[in-house]
Amino acid sequence: GWVIDPSSSSTGGSRGGVSALHGDCDLTGDGVNDVVVGRDDGSLEVYTLDENGEPRCVFEKNLGESIQTLASGKVTTGFHEILVHTFSGKVIAFRPGADDRTIDGFAMGEQPTEHQMKMADDLANRRADQLRSEIESLKADVKQARALYGNKAENLVAAGGAQRVLDKFQLDPTTACYRLTLEAPYPMFSVSVASTVPLDLLDVENDEAMCARSEPDVSSGTAALATYRMQEGKTRAEIRLRVIEGRAGTVRAFIVPSTQPKTCAEKTHEIKSLCLHRRSVNRHSDEALAARPMNAMRISGNFAFDDVHAWIGRCLPEIPNRVDAPPPGGEIVYDFESALMGTLLRVSAQEGDATFWSDSVTPLALLKEFIGREATNLKLRVRFNFDLADGTPAHFAQLLHPKLHDNRELTTRARIVEALKEIKQQEETDEFFDDDQKEMLRDEAAIKSRLKEQPRELDYLIGVAKDFFVDWHRFKGVNVKHLLPALDSALRAKDYSLERLSDILESGSV
Repeated sequence: GWVIDPSSSSTGGSRGGVSALHGDCDLTGDGVNDVVVGRDDGSLEVYTLDENGEPRCVFEKNLGESIQTLASGKVTTGFHEILVHTFSGKVIAFRPGADDRTIDGFAMGEQPTEHQMKMADDLANRRADQLRSEIESLKADVKQARALYGNKAENLVAAGGAQRVLDKFQLDPTTACYRLTLEAPYPMFSVSVASTVPLDLLDVENDEAMCARSEPDVSSGTAALATYRMQEGKTRAEIRLRVIEGRAGTVRAFIVPSTQPKTCAEKTHEIKSLCLHRRSVNRHSDEALAARPMNAMRISGNFAFDDVHAWIGRCLPEIPNRVDAPPPGGEIVYDFESALMGTLLRVSAQEGDATFWSDSVTPLALLKEFIGREATNLKLRVRFNFDLADGTPAHFAQLLHPKLHDNRELTTRARIVEALKEIKQQEETDEFFDDDQKEMLRDEAAIKSRLKEQPRELDYLIGVAKDFFVDWHRFKGVNVKHLLPALDSALRAKDYSLERLSDILESGSV
């Protein structure tokens, strides 16, 4: 078998999830069936096998809305065609040779003759004229129906409307951000996002929606609020969110259609305390765990298995609501990986006992806080035991340093570019700049684009370092919160280094 890399597509960016699959047709005429893949971001892809038996994408197109069903057949020609059913109800046929003028399509077949090409052009022109006539007739019918509706609805209040919205809230492991995708069978007028926890709204590539951010209203429990004004005719919206672990809450999206009546549809998604952890497909090997400094936290008490499983499910994603309790002496094990830091987390649970292992202490601190609070509310007595690995601060520094270094360099380069531009404008020449400075000026657009894609990420990463600093020394019995301003300054200082970061996290002195 073979695997299609899900991390990126030929057009750049992450791929959507597979929503439809079809492999019962030979579209390229090589005698072997091809694989047609439909994704929830509207991407349609056709894969064939090369001479080495490896998959090769020979056709890719984005339809702008989620693909629901795929099929194939000889519908309008004597060759196989791809039939696509989209979320809004459209049925689209892709005719072989429609893009490259070859008989079998995808630029892999025989070139048609001049007579065949002229006949195809004439047929396409007649069909286009017919479609234009049908469109004009439909526009007239719609205009007449709208006028009739307006006359009847002058004194009426909208009480209901189209409410069917396809929504998806998923962690992107490549960026450690959440993607909120909303798709409706009707054009959207606006999308408003309200959150009970602080979050950072990031720009989406090739997104033309205009975003208006509002000040959070603490009195109403709203920590973040923004409204996206959609471009005309858009039926799909994608919003990227950067969230902070440790704050559980909800994100609500309000979708207003462009069509009448303008009634709002609401979609709600939960943000969990350890929201940047994702469930591992395969169980962590003993060798992978042994290669890291794993800290352990054991919880024991008179709680039932359903209690501890519910606690785990309220802190971590992708946990089933209910599972059968393990037999006496057995346990349920879940493995997770942090999308941000790459740290590992293992959870083992049974009646009256649960153990958590991680090569970072922040997940353990968050779990301890939540479980302790829930047990107190249920009047259950629980005991916490900890086994800390001494190499954890140095290990955590090794993971965090590359991210901090890259972002520090990016911010510095952006500041230098602004200064160089000002000097060049004043002197009206760049002859006295060295090669590196000239290269920075040439790369100005790329630097600014990357900086725009990662707003406030340096502050975000420093916040991660602060959380680890406080949690590690809290487990050691030392309160270091008064040192956080000094830690912030040290991580932004010019003399910052990996050794400096590791020493601060280990010693607790800045």
